[in-house]
Amino acid sequence: MVPRADYYILSAHDYDSRERLACQLSERALRAGQRVHIHTLNDADMNQLDQALWNFRPDSFVPHAILGTEMKASITLGNNELPSDPIDVLINLGTAPVAGAEKIARNIEIVSQADDVLAATRLSYTERNAAGWELHRHDLRHPAQ
Repeated sequence: MVPRADYYILSAHDYDSRERLACQLSERALRAGQRVHIHTLNDADMNQLDQALWNFRPDSFVPHAILGTEMKASITLGNNELPSDPIDVLINLGTAPVAGAEKIARNIEIVSQADDVLAATRLSYTERNAAGWELHRHDLRHPAQ
């Protein structure tokens, strides 16, 4: 299996925009029956994302669980390691590649215009390209007219 990485490029500089797209993509993956893990940089970001997944749409929520708790769900959140159960999609909201990501069929990187995110993304893209990953860019900065 050749791992796939999708880079979703946003025009925004802020973390909240990355988080909003992570909520939308995880909701879409859940509807498709996929198991998702969302990796965050730290506990504060994970707790903010936890709340966002419950509240990002007024008419629905995205059921999920934080790794290390007893609750089980098709979507998990964490910032230290990948879940022991198999996953189909890894969404990375951190700024560094996640250890073990190459074992997951689909990796999603949500790219804001923040300097640290851009630098990490350029490095990730270069390394994955050299390793033979299947790479896809989704430029959301200029919506189709």
